[in-house]
Amino acid sequence: MVSALKRQGVIPSVEKMSLLASYLGVTTSELLGEEKAPPTVADEEHLNQDLIDRLCQLTPEDMAKVDAFVQGLLASR
Repeated sequence: MVSALKRQGVIPSVEKMSLLASYLGVTTSELLGEEKAPPTVADEEHLNQDLIDRLCQLTPEDMAKVDAFVQGLLASR
């Protein structure tokens, strides 16, 4: 499909673009280079919960490293 686009200037159907985006693991907006919408509150809450879940799996030693890293990031602002 990409070769046809380059050679012939063929414009793919919405269905084909959707299939390609799905195959690549991106949204059609990302595939088309459109700007992403700012994250919603629900997106941020989901991200925060995912981060908390991963942090809870760390050993105390790893958690201390993460804490030191975050403190360093904040101090460098």
